[in-house]
Amino acid sequence: MRKLLDTEAAISTEAKAAIEEAHRKLQAQKSEAAAELARLRREVDAKEERIRALELQLKGAYGGLNKALQRANKAGVGASSLQVGAW
Repeated sequence: MRKLLDTEAAISTEAKAAIEEAHRKLQAQKSEAAAELARLRREVDAKEERIRALELQLKGAYGGLNKALQRANKAGVGASSLQVGAW
């Protein structure tokens, strides 16, 4: 009977050690995933900021073009005679 109890205790100790090791690995993976998620969030935020800046530039460019066209129309210059530059 004593030998059976010792065997069960050894198995229990091994199982507990395996569970603890699995828990440590899971925590490490969670930590890595959280760090990767934070990095990706920063990357997305930077790209969103870049997109906003480019949108503002584009709006400014179109705003300037529209103002030039309006001034040309007031001056009596046809839009077809305006040269906007080579694209």
